Amino acid sequence: MEHKARYFLDMVDRVIALRSGRIAGSWGSGELDHTLERLEELGADAGGYSYRDPRSVQGDVVLEATDVEAGYPGRVVARLGELTLRRGEVLALVGPNGGGKTTLLKTLAGLQKPLAGSINGGRTFYMPQHPDYMFLFNTVRREVEEVKRLTGVDITMLGPAFSWINSVMDRSPYRLSHGQRRWLALAIALASNADVYLLDEPTTGIDVSLYRSLSPVFEELRRRAGVVVATHDVRVVAEHADRVYMVLDGVAREVDKSDAVGWLERAWR
Repeated sequence: MEHKARYFLDMVDRVIALRSGRIAGSWGSGELDHTLERLEELGADAGGYSYRDPRSVQGDVVLEATDVEAGYPGRVVARLGELTLRRGEVLALVGPNGGGKTTLLKTLAGLQKPLAGSINGGRTFYMPQHPDYMFLFNTVRREVEEVKRLTGVDITMLGPAFSWINSVMDRSPYRLSHGQRRWLALAIALASNADVYLLDEPTTGIDVSLYRSLSPVFEELRRRAGVVVATHDVRVVAEHADRVYMVLDGVAREVDKSDAVGWLERAWR
């Protein structure tokens, strides 16, 4: 199951849209030309992205890596020559599945020792691909209250797109949808007050409404710290990244942001 409908229309004979447990629309192969517009009207994730030019960030350096080899004893997974991250900056890691993004991210976070090289910086916080590892309490309300206690940030007030959370306050975090759990995990990351946030695939499995609600969370993380995000989501790179590193053939190199966006578009198709 995937929310990014625009990449798959040329592969299907019929599209069925579900909303609130009911079929909201169904289109056959002869009607697919206008399906994206109809899906967007229903709130589905069928649109493109808005490209934002990279920003030049002048904040203090919060992470430095030099000549790093990331991997396991006897096996180098990814090599990184040099990386400098500043407070207020979002750096994206992109590349094919299995290319070493997660291993490199964990190494930068300090969860794995580098096989070679040096990593220096401030306090790091790593958010894994599986959001369930982030929850500490048995209700969403307790999670939200803990974030506010530690940071002063009421995550329900970060924007109108968060209105859904008020209806699930007394529910267990584990009973939320996958996308809602992922959003809550990212909001919980605020409570760490880290200097560097390292986020592993934070937008997989979320619909367009939840994606849009992530923007103020990204901006709050950026305001506080530097952010490194491993992602396949072209929207994250196009709309939020200031710089991009591509992990390809075991080597992480900085690439032009627009080139990375084009590579991701081609990879999806």
